Amino acid sequence: LELVLLFIQNVSAFQIILPYQKSLSSSRITKILVSPTADESSSSSATAISNNEESDDKLRQKKKDDLLEAISKNAINGVTENDESKILLDDLTRRLEEMNPTINPARSEIVEGTWRVQYSTAPPPSNGRLGPLVGTALQSVDLKNGLYANELLVGDNTDNPWLSAVLLADWDEILLNDNNYQWKVNFRTISLRLFGRKLFTKEFDEGTSRIWITTYIDDTMRIVRAGVTESEAKRLGKSADQSDYYLFVMTRDNKARKVLGDIIPPPPKATLFDVLADPAKFMDDDD
Repeated sequence: LELVLLFIQNVSAFQIILPYQKSLSSSRITKILVSPTADESSSSSATAISNNEESDDKLRQKKKDDLLEAISKNAINGVTENDESKILLDDLTRRLEEMNPTINPARSEIVEGTWRVQYSTAPPPSNGRLGPLVGTALQSVDLKNGLYANELLVGDNTDNPWLSAVLLADWDEILLNDNNYQWKVNFRTISLRLFGRKLFTKEFDEGTSRIWITTYIDDTMRIVRAGVTESEAKRLGKSADQSDYYLFVMTRDNKARKVLGDIIPPPPKATLFDVLADPAKFMDDDD
């Protein structure tokens, strides 16, 4: 009972050279600068672009490696209470965000799938903790069905955790500035399971939403900064300033979890007893 009460209390907090041409003369061979042909110019430009992209990719990967290494050294299970560590990790994150390779990241199909939270400044249970319990925080996005699930899984096996909390949400696209689309995530339900048995499901009040700004995304890493909407800020007495947003650094999980099926169990199949007990429920409304 104490664990359930602690969970409910945390729910409210829950709440990115010009070529030379040789010319013969009577006395000597002179080198004269000539304008490149169209083919030469195109080839030279393509090579330069290719080299720049390769250089950017290497630098981007180094920044990713530096960030993940710093997280492993300065955070325990993705969380740190040390202010100096927070400043360091935020600085390294911002350096990577400056090299975001994806245009309009919030609308990119790359976001589809499951992401493991490596570091977060958010409160429990978003950061993978619930009181003294430490678990795995996963975020799964289902673009087809427009659903988002945030999971906290406690136990050695994430496929069969002994304790799990799941927040289910959908989202609306909003235009913040400069053609930059982001998400207004609408919280729908949060549920708690113990040894696979549902303890309870709580529905959020209408309008319980957060702003999710995807500041970086590529095939293997995703960075999000999340905060309350203006209306929620007024209701909760919190700041809606982006400088106060929570940070999430995530890497793509090896196994994609389906929101409908893996995370939200399908409804049980009806039995003959169910039909006999309530036949009207299973009748076709069509004449």
